[in-house]
Parts: sequence; C-alpha cells; structure tokens
Amino acid sequence: MKKLTEFLASWESSYREETARISIFTPEVNQISKDQAKQFCRLFYHARGHFYRFLWIMASWAPSNKYQTIIMRNIADELGALAEHHQPHEQLFFHFAECIDPDIREEVVDSEHYLPFLRSFDDGHVQALLQADWDGKWSIFSAYEFLDNTDYENLYLLAQRLGVTGDALTFFEVHRGGDHFGSTFDLLEEVWERQPQKVEESFAFIASHQLRMWRGISDLVLSKQVSVYGTE
Repeated sequence: MKKLTEFLASWESSYREETARISIFTPEVNQISKDQAKQFCRLFYHARGHFYRFLWIMASWAPSNKYQTIIMRNIADELGALAEHHQPHEQLFFHFAECIDPDIREEVVDSEHYLPFLRSFDDGHVQALLQADWDGKWSIFSAYEFLDNTDYENLYLLAQRLGVTGDALTFFEVHRGGDHFGSTFDLLEEVWERQPQKVEESFAFIASHQLRMWRGISDLVLSKQVSVYGTE
C-alpha cells in the first residue's frame, strides 16, 4: 500500500494544476475593474465566512480529547487567541477587504452576495460531514485544512494584483504560511491505515467541491456564464 505522504503529494499536485487554470488566479485578473474587485471581496467573504459551521460540527462530534484539542486550537487560532499580538482572522479579512470595498461590512448584515452556489458550497460541507462516520469527518476536515497553503498562495497573489499591499496582506500571509494540517496528520494517518479509500474519497470530494466554488466566483466576477452548481 502506498504511503499517505505519497497520496497527498499527488493529490496536491493535481489540485494545483486545476487551480492554475481558473481565470481569476491567472494574469487575466489584471483586467479586473474596481466594481469587479468589490464583487470578489463580497463573494469571497461568504466562501470563507461560514466555516464556523464546519468547525462546530467537528467539535461537537469529536469522540475524544485528542481530536477536540486540535479542533479547539484551530478555533482559538481563528479568533486570534493563541498569542497576545494575534488578531481574529475575521478582522484581518476586513482589513484587507476595506482597501477595496470600504463598505464590505454591509455584506455581513444583508448577505446580498450569498448566492445559491455559495450556499450550496457551505451546505455541501455540512451534509458531507453529517453523513460521514468519524473517520470520514476527520478526513474531510484534514483535506480542507490541507488546502489552506495552496489556496491562500493563489489568493495572496490575486490580492497583490488587485493593488493590496503591506499589512492588508496579513490575512493571506497567516493562511499561506500556516500549518493547521500538520496537527491533523498523525490522526489522519491512523485513518489511512484503517481505511485508505475513505481518505481518498474524502480528499476527492473536498478538491472537486472547492474547485467548483472557485470557478463559480471566477466566472461570476469576470462576467462569464456561471454553470449550475454541482454540475461538470
């Protein structure tokens, strides 16, 4: 049987190849208008802003302290509680977004850009978690954490192309340089030894689910036709 590290390397390479073909992550974004940049910020708020539902399920269903400790540390990090000088990630996001859209906080109240494909993205995570056993839940959670570095490297470069500089890039820097996945790895390896197929299926779900979301945002911001969410 191949090692988990071998599977992860192959999976990440495939995911990187797919994201490299998404228009908003390419130089095409240099043609983006100010209004399109604002739209991206509001859509992106919802693509990341409802992760608390994911974390709540994981924390609530965790079967033992060894899992809960990792999940609670993740939550503490999201809230900026791991060190005195840290800030909540939500505030770091607004620091970035307000450089482009000074009224971005309106989106939290009216959710005007929480479009059906983004609701389906969030609901898809929730349904997948609720329908999975604990090994499946942990595999899905680990896959989502594994994507942080790749996704936020793409987003960091995108933010730079949008003209964002300095401290406003901190939101992306803490994610592209973070290592939440490292804390999940040992327990994921135990799942791999029991049920490698479950790990592979969970990672495949997260990759395809995430890629459809990015393509939806890209197509909408760059004024292309957005396909029905969940179809190829």
